[in-house]
Amino acid sequence: MNIYHDAGELIIGTRLKRLSERFLLNITRIYKTLDIPFEPAWFPMFFILYKYGPKSVTEIAELLDITHSAVSQQATVLERKKLVHFVPSETDKRKRLLNFTNKGQKLIDQVLPVWQSIKHNMRRMLEENPNTGNILQALSEIEEISADKDIYTRVLQDLREHHFTIMDILPYSLEYENEYKSLIFDWFIDNAETEVENQDFLNEPMAVIEHKKGQITLAKPEQEIVGTVACKYHNNTHAEILFLIVKADWRQRQIGRILLMDVLKSLRELGFIKVTAHTDRKHIAALKVLRFCGFELQEMHQGLEQTLSDKTILEFSIKL
Repeated sequence: MNIYHDAGELIIGTRLKRLSERFLLNITRIYKTLDIPFEPAWFPMFFILYKYGPKSVTEIAELLDITHSAVSQQATVLERKKLVHFVPSETDKRKRLLNFTNKGQKLIDQVLPVWQSIKHNMRRMLEENPNTGNILQALSEIEEISADKDIYTRVLQDLREHHFTIMDILPYSLEYENEYKSLIFDWFIDNAETEVENQDFLNEPMAVIEHKKGQITLAKPEQEIVGTVACKYHNNTHAEILFLIVKADWRQRQIGRILLMDVLKSLRELGFIKVTAHTDRKHIAALKVLRFCGFELQEMHQGLEQTLSDKTILEFSIKL
């Protein structure tokens, strides 16, 4: 029995993550053994400044294809360690560029021989097997293909084509107020013991949107609203799924999964990094959707309030 063989493409992300973690662990051990105060996480920024010279935060973010915020955070860490500092651009004094300090330059001189050895030995290791010799080219091609049309887009398109005649995922608007409220209240009639603290999402959904307290997403296959996800913003990085509801006669058609995947993509694009959800353990369908979309169980406790003390509430979270 070989899970990696049996799962095939389904476990590619896990295998790449495991391989990356193992590789970075070994690189960390190399620096520690050599008593070089360098962290593998610093490599991309260090390499850019070494290879291309001083760069702005925006330029580094574009080169690495990551957020401006992520680069700023790492720059702050390296500034505190006095390895980099900001200098004015020679062509535009208003523009600030990151560059090495004297301490940072000395560290570069220490790590360069290590980088050369890592590169040399990685190449030798990859060339030991004909199937691994072109892995760097293959990775570049995967990145290009994914940038053109990522797996999220491909999977949702496939699910929609095979499960729905027409499937629209829409933001809440007044046009759908009656259908939305009908969907919510019908669900709560069937689940009378369930309580929601954020009544605004039930009674004043448009106010929630206008005041940027959260978002409400609707599923509309064919000509009716059959599902919704309501999401509350706790702050700029943490959001919470308040409820995920799909009409009973539509629950075998993956609508909940597609809705939640779309919401998570939207939250990621807005800069959120953590999403939580609480649900009663009796809501099996919701539990399956959360797990399918990558949420992990964090806690089990008896209710969120005294009124819910007779229930086992499960708390899930996912990092985006």
